[in-house]
Amino acid sequence: MLSRHETGRFGRRGRIGASNFLSSAMHLQTVALRRTLLRDIAGGCTVALAGCAEVLRGGPDPDVGQPELRGSLIGDSTDTATVIVDVENRGPTGDVRIIAEVVNHNETVLDSYERIAEIQGGETRTFEIDITPRADAATVTVRATSG
Repeated sequence: MLSRHETGRFGRRGRIGASNFLSSAMHLQTVALRRTLLRDIAGGCTVALAGCAEVLRGGPDPDVGQPELRGSLIGDSTDTATVIVDVENRGPTGDVRIIAEVVNHNETVLDSYERIAEIQGGETRTFEIDITPRADAATVTVRATSG
């Protein structure tokens, strides 16, 4: 009489033991999981580094002060007004982009003006940006970015 372990569909010699089969399957899953994790981690690091290129490169870190408006924001295309703003570079020397946007009551940007200037590290500079007043203008926003 055959014991319970010796009986099976494939006979004693042709069958794969359940413990060996599970062990092999688990090993293959572990290897596949490791490869997937390594691939995903490497890809994630690449994306993270690409997004932080400016920080890694050590570019400028501009900070915009309170803008001041000389002239009227509301008017027609024959008028001019000037936005005056102080920009401090808290990072190393580099190009800074200063953007002034004329916005209406719905917060829709009507006009956008920009200047690019090199600012030394630790330096604060005053910029004057001429804008064209608009009849539907509500406010002017000013921001600065690296590059």
